[in-house]
Amino acid sequence: MFLIAVGNFGLMIGLYDLPVRWLYFGQALAATLLIGMIPTFLIGAYRMGKALGHNRLLAREINTTQLALTKESKPILIPDQRSKEPFQVYSDQLLYVESMQNYVCLRFMQNGTAQQKRVRITMRSLAQLFEGTSIVRCHRSFFVNRDKVVDITGNAQGLKLQLAELPEQIIPVSRRYLSEFRPE
Repeated sequence: MFLIAVGNFGLMIGLYDLPVRWLYFGQALAATLLIGMIPTFLIGAYRMGKALGHNRLLAREINTTQLALTKESKPILIPDQRSKEPFQVYSDQLLYVESMQNYVCLRFMQNGTAQQKRVRITMRSLAQLFEGTSIVRCHRSFFVNRDKVVDITGNAQGLKLQLAELPEQIIPVSRRYLSEFRPE
């Protein structure tokens, strides 16, 4: 926009035979920004609306299909780099996993209440442990148990997952992991 304003200033000086003054440059810059913002805003609004419609349609399509991969409960032993004892959780108890720098926060159900446990382990290691279960990666910072997802909503930024046991917790789905949730 700035370079266009410089060009407009030069054109204005040349066409109208005006002296070179900062006031004229300020007017050219203001006019260029005002006029240039309109198409930029309209194009941005159009793209956001298109993404919103696409993601809402995708969310509706996913919600109408069965999300669950398996109902089998498998014990998962998660090694903790801080302790010698691995943490054991069953795949049907685990709700989601969130990355927190060098740690992960495991959210799971135990005796009807939501619990959490911080473990020092990498997301890559967890991906290997979760193979063959209903726990899938949905974001670079999140794993989610597909069996626990009750609603998927879409907005212009992407998809958001809602869990039955933690309705206030919204789990994002990045574009990279959309294929895990697309109906076949």
